[in-house]
Amino acid sequence: MAQAFPPSCPHCGTPATPGQRFCSNCGRTLDAGFGVPTSAASSGEHYPQVPDLSTQLSTPPPPPTSSYSQPAQGSPNTYYPPQAPQNSPAEQQSYQPPPAYTQPQKDASRSVLSQIGCGVGLIILAVLAVCGGTGYLGYRWLVSSANSVHTTTSSNIGTGNNTGSNGTVPLTTKNINAALTYASVDITILNAQEASSFTNDSNTSSPVLLRLNMKEHNPTANTIFLSYGENFHLILPDGTSVTPASEHDIGAVDQAVTQTSWVDFPLSSSMDISKL
Repeated sequence: MAQAFPPSCPHCGTPATPGQRFCSNCGRTLDAGFGVPTSAASSGEHYPQVPDLSTQLSTPPPPPTSSYSQPAQGSPNTYYPPQAPQNSPAEQQSYQPPPAYTQPQKDASRSVLSQIGCGVGLIILAVLAVCGGTGYLGYRWLVSSANSVHTTTSSNIGTGNNTGSNGTVPLTTKNINAALTYASVDITILNAQEASSFTNDSNTSSPVLLRLNMKEHNPTANTIFLSYGENFHLILPDGTSVTPASEHDIGAVDQAVTQTSWVDFPLSSSMDISKL
């Protein structure tokens, strides 16, 4: 049994569907007997001239736009635009990506700036660490120097020659905390200090002053006057006594009051406070 092949255009060979009258490629008629004159034409009868579509449709029309919708297959007088050729699997596999140097390169300035920022931060941390270590060492040196000066001053107390390079006596302090009661007033001798002079004492006739710092409390309801100049004496190591040269508040302690006071004794030279 003979196999039936689909019809094709006799001019360009483009396959056609059954019932199609014009070629979808060249636009010519697919009817083989369309151009043969009929018997009516040969007998001289006058009929309107049929235009030669083969010459008018020799150039295919432009391809349709995206809004073109393809009609159903097999409809008569339908024009089918040529289809774009599809790449074969072999051609798709032969595709090679572009080389790496054609790809856009990343901006390397950000990484450089970040590295510079990290380096600057490390330098700042190192400088801070050096400054902190230097400051700590300086502080320790100052503390040790102050301790050595205090030790030297304490060791010179009582030598009778405790004077500076300019003839002044440095300030030395000895804690006492001795409590006593005098004229109904509770008195606590806090400490004794020795120096060439004190800023709040106007008596500068003696080369050395010995000060007793005291706390006074009057528990009574009356004001009490303490006569330090008559009743307080400083006994020196040789047995002689020294009366106060000046005092802070002239011995007046108001009723129900707690206050601090001091009494200064003049000395001819520096002495050991613990022996007075």
